[in-house]
Amino acid sequence: MTSSLPLLRTLVDIISSGVKDIEDICARKNLEFPGLDGAFEGTQDIEATKDVPEVAQAICTIVAAASHLTALVQPAKTSMMAAIMQFNVSAALFTAEALSVTEILRDVGNTASGMNVVDIASRAGTSPKKLAHVLRLLATEHIYMEVAPDVFANNRISSLLDSGKPLSEVLDPPMPVMVQGLYVLSQYTRPRDLRDYDSNSCESAKLSTHMPVYMSTPSFAFSDDLNKTLFNMVNKTELTFFEYLGLLENAHIRQRFGIAMGTQGTLTMNGFDWHSVPESAIVVDVGGGVGRASLPIARTCPGLTIKIQDLPNIENDMHNFWKAEFPEALRTGRVEFQVQDFFGTQRVQGADVYLLRSILHDWSDVYCAKILNRLREAARPRSKLVVIDAVLSYAVQSDGGVLLANHGHANFTGHAYSVHMMSMFNGQERTLPEFERLFEESGWRLESVKRPDMSYQSFIVAVPSDVAMN
Repeated sequence: MTSSLPLLRTLVDIISSGVKDIEDICARKNLEFPGLDGAFEGTQDIEATKDVPEVAQAICTIVAAASHLTALVQPAKTSMMAAIMQFNVSAALFTAEALSVTEILRDVGNTASGMNVVDIASRAGTSPKKLAHVLRLLATEHIYMEVAPDVFANNRISSLLDSGKPLSEVLDPPMPVMVQGLYVLSQYTRPRDLRDYDSNSCESAKLSTHMPVYMSTPSFAFSDDLNKTLFNMVNKTELTFFEYLGLLENAHIRQRFGIAMGTQGTLTMNGFDWHSVPESAIVVDVGGGVGRASLPIARTCPGLTIKIQDLPNIENDMHNFWKAEFPEALRTGRVEFQVQDFFGTQRVQGADVYLLRSILHDWSDVYCAKILNRLREAARPRSKLVVIDAVLSYAVQSDGGVLLANHGHANFTGHAYSVHMMSMFNGQERTLPEFERLFEESGWRLESVKRPDMSYQSFIVAVPSDVAMN
């Protein structure tokens, strides 16, 4: 395989050359080149500079080279995950349009100051916590701006969703009259009346098309209940997603879900030093499914005993998985399955490590607190809590830089997953302050955070809050 380094340099040179061409053309023709701040203002807008033939050609070259450069430098798995999760951007966009976010922000007048999401949500009649994740995903894609944590403003792209109507007319009736071109397109690509949504599918992409009605219905938008999710609304069921998986007729879906949750099992070794755990220590994989995440731990650290905990309907799948992958671990008792509801009293008292991989993002704060409280009750001073989940950054401008603090599309997957978790479970990915608050309220103290390179997930390690700091 030949090195791609020469191609990297070629692509960078193409981008630099294209930018130089635009600079020269603008200087020669006395043109301005628009930024993302400000609103789009129709046919007389500064955006017309991009329609100048020489500028348009340079733009085409820059975009082509930049997208090729991104595909080249970004890990293949990251690119694939971004492509898979891209439907969440459309769902978030339709939701912002249905809630008239652009008009609400336009009504502020001062784009630079923006509006706190609490105030936006109050006017839109939806949950500020959920709306923040929707808007942050869009801001990560440079649709809207997060000018300060949880403070959002319109930009040139989001202003294209403006209906042009006064805010009072937009909010009543709830579905505004079509006016502007891209506003019309956003209306056209989903049912005109929110009540027209109808589906019995639980597939994520199909569920996402129902997000506008979910966020516009107060009994769902403001609820953290397990059976008040987008999944429940679309499927007209009181069963939670996990209860649905537990149905006998859904064994194939449950199996597929387990495989999907285990696709990044090797990540488990990259963000925490498992060799620092004492020999003969006990590791509890809480809600671990068949134990895919624990497999590399068992193979690499033979002195550890691993308890994989989940609901009864997982047990047969777990044993079949380990018989195929690492039968010796089962035979010697180094790995065993335990039936455990993580909302109940923890069976393993005083374990050395309690591992929660891709668990907390499935649940709202109130349920996460219950899970963490049960583990804190079981923990001893030496116990460690290892949480593997995304840690989101705000989509604000980085200090002194030109890039977003969350690195924009490079961290798209975590923000897309946050909207997805909200839709399926009333869960969410969390910022570091949100994790710290959750730990503090449940008797844990954040000790460290490590994010393996180019992974969207981080290792968040906590200890009992009454343990003295080093």
